[in-house]
Amino acid sequence: MKLDDLVLDFKPESELEPDWRTPNAFFIEEAEQFVRWMRSSYLQTLPGVGEKLAEEIVDELGEDCLERIDENPEVLRAVAARSGVPAPTIENLIENWRALREERPAFATDVAIAQRLLKFDFTWDEDFDRFQNKINEGRVDETFRIYRRWYLGLPSLVPSPERTVPGMTDAGKMLSEAIEAGEKIAVFCDYDVDGTTAGEVFRRSVEPYGADLHYGYADPHTGFGLTEAFVREAHAQGAKVLVTLDCGSTQGDKVALAQKLGMKVIVVDHHHAAENPADHHLNPKLYEPASSENTGAQLAWKLGAAVQAAREPEGKTRPEHWQENMQLAGMGCLADMGSVVLPENRAFFWHPHRHPVPGVRALAAELGEDPETPGAMIATQACLNLPKRTAKVSAADVGKLLAARDEKEAEPMVRKLLGHYEEAKPVREKMAKQALEQVGEAVWNDDGTVDRPDPDRYFAVARLDEYPDYAGYSGPVASKVSRAASKPGLVFAYKGRDEHGQDVYKFSTRNDSPIKLRLGDLIDDEEMRKLCTVKVANEDGSVSEAAVVGGHAEIVSGACTRENVDKVVERMEEWAAEQEKKVRKQGGFFWPKAYSGPDAFLTERKVDPDRLPAIEEQARRLGPFTKRRMLAAPRRRGRDDRLSSNRELEISVVGELRDLAPDPENEKWLAGKLELENGMTREIRYPADEKAPEGKAEWILKVGNPGPYYLRKFAKLAS
Repeated sequence: MKLDDLVLDFKPESELEPDWRTPNAFFIEEAEQFVRWMRSSYLQTLPGVGEKLAEEIVDELGEDCLERIDENPEVLRAVAARSGVPAPTIENLIENWRALREERPAFATDVAIAQRLLKFDFTWDEDFDRFQNKINEGRVDETFRIYRRWYLGLPSLVPSPERTVPGMTDAGKMLSEAIEAGEKIAVFCDYDVDGTTAGEVFRRSVEPYGADLHYGYADPHTGFGLTEAFVREAHAQGAKVLVTLDCGSTQGDKVALAQKLGMKVIVVDHHHAAENPADHHLNPKLYEPASSENTGAQLAWKLGAAVQAAREPEGKTRPEHWQENMQLAGMGCLADMGSVVLPENRAFFWHPHRHPVPGVRALAAELGEDPETPGAMIATQACLNLPKRTAKVSAADVGKLLAARDEKEAEPMVRKLLGHYEEAKPVREKMAKQALEQVGEAVWNDDGTVDRPDPDRYFAVARLDEYPDYAGYSGPVASKVSRAASKPGLVFAYKGRDEHGQDVYKFSTRNDSPIKLRLGDLIDDEEMRKLCTVKVANEDGSVSEAAVVGGHAEIVSGACTRENVDKVVERMEEWAAEQEKKVRKQGGFFWPKAYSGPDAFLTERKVDPDRLPAIEEQARRLGPFTKRRMLAAPRRRGRDDRLSSNRELEISVVGELRDLAPDPENEKWLAGKLELENGMTREIRYPADEKAPEGKAEWILKVGNPGPYYLRKFAKLAS
């Protein structure tokens, strides 16, 4: 599907042909009713306007009520007064109407835009059926209410713990009984943002009931997953229950050891699922299809909710669980690449967005970022993710920051994280530069084919031997390698020699390319696990062996000894060759389709430059829908409604960079122009630390945003 399917100049509703291409198409004969409900539902999003007043405004002022109010906001006064709306609320609404008008979503006044937006934004089967049924019944009003609920990220979008993962309710009851009996509960968390936020969410969820908790975290030395050392430590501390958060599914042997030592075990994980003897194995990926897309922090929030439901007299969660706890869970989800358009995730991002914990608020303030806008804390989350990148910061440090009761208490940890973050940035950039020099870059041809470096290999492989303190950055570097080479990136970073005399490398493989491979299947590959087995020390002084490998569908990380580095590469190449035979039956290697799911962009390649102005105007019209900035002085709900982009239109164009010079406002960027093939130019910014390509290249543009285009992705064109 091309962007032209979202045309700029819509025909009048009466002349539109019914759109049968998608199940949730709106029928033209229902357009009049739909217009009414669009206006009513939009009015209900405004401060001071409830459902009753919105209906009365539409009834009295007619279907063109918004246009009439635009001309003279005073017409609201009489309607609102008759509805018993307090005078200060009426004055506030009238005073701010023109500001509200500037922020008004396009769907509020343009039926055709709304029809097409709904067509693109709902792509999962359950919603297809639900929308189709309601439309067939003539219930367009209810259809729009469902859509509005998604748009605002309302808490009603969050499924119950039991619906998220079967067995969650029983696990909550087991923890409730343990708390009642005064039993110690050991909690082990992964060391990334999803894991540390999961740990703090769980702590805040159960501590009001007097839970006796003992915490432990993964670290760069032991790698991902539950360790035997912590299991024995928990036993020594007298723990009767062990809970793993954001890990544990693939550590069945450690779980079995905990049970042998007399502990009940609850595994809460969303990574690759495997056989596990846990008393409660709560992993959505145990089911086909997965029962939920929740990440570790969200699952921890659900388990906390199950405990609260078991403890509270009315079987409900505590009100604060939907504030700071939920905000932390949403932050963990976003950091772990959770979808920004899945309905439940929108609720986790937006319902509690005014409630960041003091430590996060303090850290974001130092970095000049907004802690109340999901997606705005890029550097903040990078700081919180330092335990995964370098042994100089522990996950326990981040746990202390998240647990701080106020910003003053958080200050020492904020200073520590900021110091190590600034220290790590130049090292990370040097690692990326060195890896890219080893790998090379792909060249895209005019016919759409691509010449990849080292074409006989499936993976672009780099090996970094000089950064033992920062081996955890192998993951982000692998992403850069994958984008540059247009195939999966595989980066090995030397961690150092351990106490067993092993020279250990951490490796990460990421797939940010058009090649279709399920890298996560490598986690269960028997030969891969054998090659990733390293010696680990136990608390009793004994030495055992453990397979250090884990990840997601498109991300695999692990560790291996120096002598196995080449063997790991060889096994991954063999595995990829086997996979190619399978994936070619489904289309093989591909450039992403124009539209392929709720997370996909509406991408069209090599757009004719003469069409660019029309596409930009189209994106501008869609912009008020996909973005809604702060409304002026809302009073009724006592908070600001702020929604950032749920998706941006992406296209590619062919052009050449011109007049690059340092950006006087930001030293990280170069300012210049992108000259298209028809001579048209656009203001751009290009990363100052990256070498700009010479000659024409294919560039990806995110259209619809004000200001210059920020360029990062390009493909060189063959001469």
